[in-house]
Amino acid sequence: MRCPTASSVGYFRDDRVIVAEILAMRKHMTRSVLLPTLLAATLGLGGAAAAPTDEGGSAVVGPQESKAAERESAAAAERRSAAIALFNEGVDALQSGDRGAANAKFLEANRADPEFPEPYRALAATAAESEDWAAAAIWAEGLLGFEPANLEAMRTVYFGRLITGDVDGTRSSARRLLTADPASLPDILDHGKTFFANNDFAMARVLLELVTEVDTRQPDALFALGVSCNALGDRDAARAAFVRYLEVAPPDHPDMATAREMLEFLK
Repeated sequence: MRCPTASSVGYFRDDRVIVAEILAMRKHMTRSVLLPTLLAATLGLGGAAAAPTDEGGSAVVGPQESKAAERESAAAAERRSAAIALFNEGVDALQSGDRGAANAKFLEANRADPEFPEPYRALAATAAESEDWAAAAIWAEGLLGFEPANLEAMRTVYFGRLITGDVDGTRSSARRLLTADPASLPDILDHGKTFFANNDFAMARVLLELVTEVDTRQPDALFALGVSCNALGDRDAARAAFVRYLEVAPPDHPDMATAREMLEFLK
């Protein structure tokens, strides 16, 4: 028995098509969005960071420890002050239209004080605007180290991993995004269908598995998942997906006959 695949209905893989279709689903970050975001981030950044204070009533430290702590606090304040100045120079350069100079300043600011979140935010945003998704994902992941609940950073990491074909990175970042923002499920489902339609079964499987874990009543996703798993040689997973499909799909679903044929094929 011939095994049905997505290519049997006229789909052929083309990475450029996949990227174009996925990009069309994402709201593009334009300069009009980016600049106000970065400019807003400079508010309140005109001076050095305040020295850390001990509000926990910890044990009294000796003179030497106290002086060392003061020196470190002063050094941290100097690093933050230098980073803020460089970051603001980067915003000025970006405002004048010189993205290269802006990114150079943002990178200098990051080197000056790696604990300052704003350069991560800026570099993720400019990389995304330039469609350098690998870099965007790296910088957005760095920002999440400071702001673990930042949904836009999660979306940027997920999208960066997706576009660059990082299957494992897509799995982990999509799971994190779905956990934090269940409303992102329709987008992830659309992405899974797009990769499936282009015969990228490995990426389609990752996305469709996550979708059907969250929403078990998705007949289209379950059918596509079954085909993807079978194409990847995982007959047990394919069989399980088709069984689940038959449990939730309405009797007149267009893939019903094919799903039954696939289950016979997979026995």
